[in-house]
Amino acid sequence: MKLLGDWLREVASREGERDAFVSFPPGLAPREPRRMTYAEWDRRSDAIAAGLASLGLGRGDVLALLLPPRPEYALCYLGAAKIGVVTTGVNPRFGEAEIDFILRASGARVVVAIASHGGRDLAALVRRVGARLPALGHVFVVDDEEGAAPSRSAPARDCPRDPAVHVPESAPFSALEGRGAGAPPPRPELSPDDVAAIVWTSGTTGRPKGATFTFAALDAIRGLRGEMLQEHGERSLATGTPFSHVGFMSKIVANVAGAQTTILLDSFKARTVLETIEAERASYVGGVPAQYSLLLMDPEIGRFDLSSLRVGAIGGAPFTPELVRSIRDRLGIALVTRYSCTETAVGTGSRPDDDEERLATTVGRPSGIVELRIVDDERRPLPAGEVGEVAIRSPAVMRGYWNDPEATAAAFDADGFYHTGDLGVLDGDGYLRLVGRKKEMYIRGGYNVYPVEVEAALGDHPAIAQVAVIGVPDPVLGERGVAFVVPRAGATAPDLDEVRRFLADRVADYKAPDRVVARGDLPLTPGLKVDKQALLALFERGEV
Repeated sequence: MKLLGDWLREVASREGERDAFVSFPPGLAPREPRRMTYAEWDRRSDAIAAGLASLGLGRGDVLALLLPPRPEYALCYLGAAKIGVVTTGVNPRFGEAEIDFILRASGARVVVAIASHGGRDLAALVRRVGARLPALGHVFVVDDEEGAAPSRSAPARDCPRDPAVHVPESAPFSALEGRGAGAPPPRPELSPDDVAAIVWTSGTTGRPKGATFTFAALDAIRGLRGEMLQEHGERSLATGTPFSHVGFMSKIVANVAGAQTTILLDSFKARTVLETIEAERASYVGGVPAQYSLLLMDPEIGRFDLSSLRVGAIGGAPFTPELVRSIRDRLGIALVTRYSCTETAVGTGSRPDDDEERLATTVGRPSGIVELRIVDDERRPLPAGEVGEVAIRSPAVMRGYWNDPEATAAAFDADGFYHTGDLGVLDGDGYLRLVGRKKEMYIRGGYNVYPVEVEAALGDHPAIAQVAVIGVPDPVLGERGVAFVVPRAGATAPDLDEVRRFLADRVADYKAPDRVVARGDLPLTPGLKVDKQALLALFERGEV
């Protein structure tokens, strides 16, 4: 079996001048992109591999990437993979507490971070966090989106000044490449069973868990490009989905082996997407339903040459048969939808000849390498037509949670099926329809939000005695969060602005609720738990 680094070397030797990544620095028009070829990706990732090795990193050590979607992420991922270093991504939208937890739990020895993102000085944040983490020895800083020079080696503000306190060394990203420039990287003996990546996801407890994927698991996904209707040399447009997400992290072998060109936009703007499809001759585009709706609503959509587009992937929120029909008719493309979760990487998918109703009301059939069961509360298989928990087994499923054997044991049954916590039902043709979530997760604009995590953060607010968060339907975002808060005696319940300010450094911005409702108490079930169904009913009746 060829491993990830082997695939990059092969494609670089055969198709080295093909674009691997096309990105658009702020202020430049779509016709003035930055390009990185496969040959450059291979050469520069060799330098990074040698640079990491010079710092003492090797097989099984962890490199953390606190970066938005940009070529440096891919350079580091492949550089690490070539010498057996495990890559873990960290969403730069996470709050400081989340970043602290992931760096601590992963045991990362090196972090590559964007200098600033969304108005936050992330380089300083990482150094501040790193002062509490003895294992973290080095922070390499990538120039931020405004092009400002990154901080060098000066301690960040708020870092301890006591020389006895550990502060990680800081340097620009170019220093990491420079350490290995011209030196061949080590070529250690690696196994398909070695862990290549850790992908973090919040669970029902509100604490992130690191799903680990081996080289073999990543390779198992390679053969599924056909199910996604992806061709060799596909030019795929990506619009802001974090590279720390399981999509990029787990499909990296498939992308490299398929010589895919990834066209990067740092955010979604309908007009910019249309301009970029035309300018870069994109053939594949993915998005949530709201993004497709915005594309179709652009009054000048007809003036753009979109003839290069063949396929679109849609998901992340419910959508209607009418939207599917409009996308197919007006964009002239095939449309696919998929279902998976972080721990499984792949799950189910639609088929090219599925009609609009089936595409909109199901998440397709199990992928070719996937076995799927619907089970009851005792984890016993249920027949078609009965609602139960979705359980998945495949060679692409995570090996387990990073350094968490108890959570791993609880997630799998004796037959090796991972239990997703999602509720679904299979029809007679094997198509899966999702009907709910055992874990109370909701999806806001394509991002998973776990209410218990937000509730735990708001529980620290000095004016809040009780809080419950639920997801409610939203025509644009798919779902949005509503926080019901009971103020402490003598206090006034915080309004939405205050809640969002309070959460800014605690959780990612998309997890903050979109509405706050003050109440004198919260409804309880007979078991004295907060009755979230009653809260949802209040919302649906318009009583809040």
